[in-house]
Amino acid sequence: MSMTSVETLDLTTIGHIVQERVIFPDRESDLVLGSPPAYTGVTAARLGAKVGIVTRIGTDMPGRLLQPFSDAGCDTRGIHQLDGETTTTTRLVYSEGGDKNIEFPAKASPIRLGDLPEDFRSARLHYIATMDHDVPVEEIAAIASLGKEMAIDLGGYGGAHCIPVERPPGVPDEVPEICKHMHIVKASDEDCRKIMADPETDDEELGRRILDWGARIFVATRGSEGALVLTRENRWVIPPYQGNAIDPTGGGDTFMAGYLVAYLRTGDPEFAGRFGAATALCAIEKTGGVTAARMPTTEMVEECMKRPTLNV
Repeated sequence: MSMTSVETLDLTTIGHIVQERVIFPDRESDLVLGSPPAYTGVTAARLGAKVGIVTRIGTDMPGRLLQPFSDAGCDTRGIHQLDGETTTTTRLVYSEGGDKNIEFPAKASPIRLGDLPEDFRSARLHYIATMDHDVPVEEIAAIASLGKEMAIDLGGYGGAHCIPVERPPGVPDEVPEICKHMHIVKASDEDCRKIMADPETDDEELGRRILDWGARIFVATRGSEGALVLTRENRWVIPPYQGNAIDPTGGGDTFMAGYLVAYLRTGDPEFAGRFGAATALCAIEKTGGVTAARMPTTEMVEECMKRPTLNV
């Protein structure tokens, strides 16, 4: 099923999509579509970008959970639904204090360069947005060899999406190796602490190191405190817009969808940050996992950008 001309794709989102149950302190959601590539892909498509989804799922994935991709106009030819495959299944558990823990009852097999349809490979930007090493490091290098712009969410490579692993403090060897292939690297402030295995890690400190390893832009999402955008020459703190957030799930992913769409349109890292912040707010003022109806259009985001910002 395809709603776009693949030869003109703006971006691909690559990673496992999941069937997810969100556990809040006072309630539990129905089974919903989740994951960084799902949130980012559907949101970017709603913003008018031409988006291709690349993932692996099994026949156990309910058809209704795939509907948001078609509703948003994503190209779904990179969704490989395979006999014998297991769909990644997650339980996202929020504590009373707002901390989250991700459990993985089931996990799909790794995604490789060969899973990208041939004409997806000419997309302007490939975004690696995984739950937990869904794309092996050597396959990231293979995708980068296509010569297109690359972006990654480090949440799936030692960050908050990953199953916790005890290890000594310091950056895992895979992170510098990944970052040398990237134009844009995104991490939440929580990701930064977990990647460094250090609760005192400053996201800007890690961001500067990421730029030294080869990335051009580092984006750190800071939840209710907005975001940080770094280049080698500039530093911008992006304040959040005033609003009524009711469900933070997917906030960082929808931020990044807005960021990538705005950056591809304008090439302006700071404007992309403000556009991303407004995109995220529009999404978290609603709930229900990944649905096309939850995600904003460009016009809705532009209207949100007229709101006052919070002091952080």
